Amino acid sequence: MLRKYFQEVTKLRNLGKDWNLSDEEIDQIIDDSFRFLETEFGLEDNIANHSGKLSGRKIWTVSLFVCAVAILCCGLVTYRRPATSYLERNVHQLVYPGMKLLRKIMLPVVKTFPSLTEWYDEACLISNPYFQVPDLDCWPCENVRSVLNLTTSDVTNEKYHSGIPFIVKDPGLNKVGPKELRRLYRENKEMFDRDAPRAESHLHGVVTSEQLFSQLPSTMKKDMHVTWKLNRLEPTRAVRTAFGMPHKLPSYIASATPEKFVIIDDSTAATHQLPVTEGSTVFVIQGSGSRLYILDPSPECRASCQRISVVLHSHHILWYNWWYWRSSSAPVEHKDELSVSFIGSYF
Repeated sequence: MLRKYFQEVTKLRNLGKDWNLSDEEIDQIIDDSFRFLETEFGLEDNIANHSGKLSGRKIWTVSLFVCAVAILCCGLVTYRRPATSYLERNVHQLVYPGMKLLRKIMLPVVKTFPSLTEWYDEACLISNPYFQVPDLDCWPCENVRSVLNLTTSDVTNEKYHSGIPFIVKDPGLNKVGPKELRRLYRENKEMFDRDAPRAESHLHGVVTSEQLFSQLPSTMKKDMHVTWKLNRLEPTRAVRTAFGMPHKLPSYIASATPEKFVIIDDSTAATHQLPVTEGSTVFVIQGSGSRLYILDPSPECRASCQRISVVLHSHHILWYNWWYWRSSSAPVEHKDELSVSFIGSYF
């Protein structure tokens, strides 16, 4: 990283010399830039003490200045170079350092407007709907004709490590229905209202957690489904404890992602896509009710793989790999019980 940084600084110096700037003038410009960032964003204690005094006008001015500096830097570095070549060679190495810097720069804005913390905790604000993996090897799904039930099998066996979808009935999972969700919310009301205050319904848009969980199941209308997203540690831990943890975990999974979802479906709720998860190894725990989960091949594998499906009941967990499958949830005929599902992922 230091070598890369040195190379970019050298390029900027050479560009400054092309513009007939002296070494002293170039040094002064760089020093002034760092001094500004240090003054405005480096003193976190000072920001915390005076963030309430920041006016909206000043914040917008600072934000616009930061954007202008970023655009100027990109323009300087890519001067007389094809933009595509620069992006291919450098952007991938700068994504994580750049996002880390952006989070620090956004601290005064977040502290002035606390409502923005929900976005600040997001791993990704805007997903790319056109993202595809070039030359993806689809062999893990090519010969799959159904979802395997491995309840009596050893899921750590190497033959199940290809990422094929399977379900397991696990005694470590708990039944979680409307009553259990309502009790969980009441026992942790202050925490949920602070760290997971909103859910999204396709019929009513965004609703508060209090409006939803304090009156379940009466708040659920016919054909309604609700998505409650959790991306902070405390609410995720509370909900995970309520649903329970499976005793059998595939050995190929790594660390769990903090992002989790609770999906509540009326028994007649129409087919809908499951949310896209952070990690590629996805699990769906059925807390109560029954739903039909349809696994369609990913766009890269449609030519060589086929659709499969499985009905998931309480105490069951479905595992699949997001690289090869896209999942949707559909109603099950002749079932009247409200469906509650818990969705998460592993890297």
